[in-house]
Amino acid sequence: MLCMTASNESKAIAGRLLSERLERICATAGAELSGLAFVALEDGKPSFEHYAGRRFIHPSDASLDLPIDACTKFRVASISKTFVGLACMMLVEEGLLDLEADVSTYLAKALRNPAFPEKAITAAMLLSHTSSLRDGELYSLPLSYPLSAFFEPGTKGWEDGAHFATPRPGEPHPEKLAPGKYYCYCNLGFGVLGTVIERLSGQRFDLFMRDRVLKPMGIGGSFNVRLMSDHDLHNLAALYRKGEGEGSWNPKGPWRAQVDDLRGRRPDTNPSDKELAAYVPGGNASWFSPQGGLRASAPEIARMAALLIGRGELEGKTILSRASIEAMRSPRWNFDRSTMNGDLDSGKSRCSALALFKTSDTHDEFGGDRLRASGGICMEGHHADAYGLLGGMLVDIDRRKGFVYLIGGTGADPETKPGRFSSYCYWQEEIQAAAVEFLYGSGE
Repeated sequence: MLCMTASNESKAIAGRLLSERLERICATAGAELSGLAFVALEDGKPSFEHYAGRRFIHPSDASLDLPIDACTKFRVASISKTFVGLACMMLVEEGLLDLEADVSTYLAKALRNPAFPEKAITAAMLLSHTSSLRDGELYSLPLSYPLSAFFEPGTKGWEDGAHFATPRPGEPHPEKLAPGKYYCYCNLGFGVLGTVIERLSGQRFDLFMRDRVLKPMGIGGSFNVRLMSDHDLHNLAALYRKGEGEGSWNPKGPWRAQVDDLRGRRPDTNPSDKELAAYVPGGNASWFSPQGGLRASAPEIARMAALLIGRGELEGKTILSRASIEAMRSPRWNFDRSTMNGDLDSGKSRCSALALFKTSDTHDEFGGDRLRASGGICMEGHHADAYGLLGGMLVDIDRRKGFVYLIGGTGADPETKPGRFSSYCYWQEEIQAAAVEFLYGSGE
């Protein structure tokens, strides 16, 4: 009993120190955060939570601000991709999707990179960012446009072919950019996958994700804010940047909402309810933002972390087979410095699996993905960066540990706040180091 008491006291002290550390990070002079939600997991279960800051910041009356808590939902940006990966694996288990098949067989029109017309693009390539697709200015189009509008000359989303990797004239090894060869992070690929999910299931993407993925996991989030309950809408966080206008940063400026400044109101335009009801699944799921449009809370994202740690099981319920989880985790691309076989995304991504990444404890001339200054820890999961939100969901499946953090907005451009021992910005580096040291110790 004395040992148990000492252990509990030690854990309480560690939690108090972590809370104090996270509060200091949030209040960094000249670059504070609008808010933070944080969850740590041990033995596959949440063991520590911390919430700070505001989900809504009134422009003139601070008494009307609303706090972040366990119920606060955020647009979680690219962490959404792991949920889409889970959906794809469900369709694989049902025999509807072949990860290695030509994805054209699942679409209304063939999808080929014009520079490599004989090379098939597969779902596995889309999930691992090796498809040869690229993001242009657009990677989401209204429901009234077909998915092919991204890929056909003269259409709204064509952008002079910006959505395809194209070898430069005289490129000595043009084949290195062919589908399956080269890593380049691509959001549009998940719009393609969302459309494939619709065509295989016959169900609208947001409804499929709600019914087949989120509800079975006990998650009340949504890829469509119109589907959210009144309670969840009330608790939806606006995402912020400090600046003078949308898309800009200025640490001396006011907090400006970038997205989801709904204040509990249910949106009723773009598209209209009539247009949404008339949409035929399989036309163009990019409007639902499969790449980054999930609204969910930190404890709900922690349920995905727990599912991965449980190798497909969540609270005794099998959501996905162990084999499918291992397939998701299996690397599809590793950085090879001798051939420079991919864009390093500021040095953070060295190993890509299926809608998951693995850190490599690297810090070199290309940057790195080290999680604490002393190194020694590798994890897997996904990061997020959009509209001011920064976040991460990282797990150590073998040691059954993990953490989730969601930053609601930053007071300065992350590009101006680099980390010390990785390619992550200051806030991400500090939060990740704090989480890892809480879970494993300092390693020094």
